[in-house]
Amino acid sequence: MSSASDGPPGPASAGPPPAGSPARGSTARPAALLAVRITSDDVGSRVTVRHRLHDDPTASLTDVVGVLRSWEPGPDGGDVLRIERRDSSVATVRLDDVVAAKRVPPAPPRRAR
Repeated sequence: MSSASDGPPGPASAGPPPAGSPARGSTARPAALLAVRITSDDVGSRVTVRHRLHDDPTASLTDVVGVLRSWEPGPDGGDVLRIERRDSSVATVRLDDVVAAKRVPPAPPRRAR
């Protein structure tokens, strides 16, 4: 007859999650996935950038996807990114407000209607 202490512990008795990981049942993603993986060398590439809304007091986040058109010094000394969206509008984002960014594949061609 086996006792409850034989064999590896099951999920119910595994103990607390490791430090720095989300709690069990949580849908939160580890902070390690939020990384800025673009540089000024990526100008001309399609990127996705998650950034804080600078003028929002609750510091909400939003995303912009498009072609990185420029990476320049800003007036306050921090760098500024200019990203051209599919509709040709240009988003200006301060690098200090970016929480995550990466290169993404080219946009799929639009279908003819």
